[in-house]
Amino acid sequence: TVVTPRATDLLSEARGISSYSLGQGFLSSNDTIQLDATINQLQKFQGEYALKVEEILNTGAQARKRLAEPANASLESLEKISGLVEENVLNAVELSAPWPAFFDDASRWIDKTHDFNYAAVSLLHEQLSAREAAAGRQMGLLILALSCVFLLIAYRYGSFYVSTLSTLKELGQMMRTVATGDMTVNFQ
Repeated sequence: TVVTPRATDLLSEARGISSYSLGQGFLSSNDTIQLDATINQLQKFQGEYALKVEEILNTGAQARKRLAEPANASLESLEKISGLVEENVLNAVELSAPWPAFFDDASRWIDKTHDFNYAAVSLLHEQLSAREAAAGRQMGLLILALSCVFLLIAYRYGSFYVSTLSTLKELGQMMRTVATGDMTVNFQ
């Protein structure tokens, strides 16, 4: 989804200049230069975009399954808009195509890239939600394990305390018996 903003920027720029020119009925020299530059950038960008899309699709089977169709439609939109601009504006003898129809047609193709972006974000959201749930379960288990360890420590400490206390009480009792003069006391 890092490359889709650049793609939509180029597509929107080509759509805007072309629609504006079609609405005016002529293509000014500045618009021709700008439109040529945009189409050239778009054509250069297609290769980079195809590599990035392939990289996204190769992130896993689920990504390939869910994103393959929107990704291919998005890639196709780059070619289609370039073709629309060249056919209706740059190579046209006369700019007679209705600009609203051109704008709507170009917008439909741009929407393909938006659809790819939404599908990618949706897949990412699902994957992050699954990871978050797994991390929550893992944290719950860790808290349970730590609670068990603390209970065991408390039990062991309590047992040691009770054992020591009872031993000291017995020793104290024996010492009192010895203090009264009875030397037959046996302490184990």
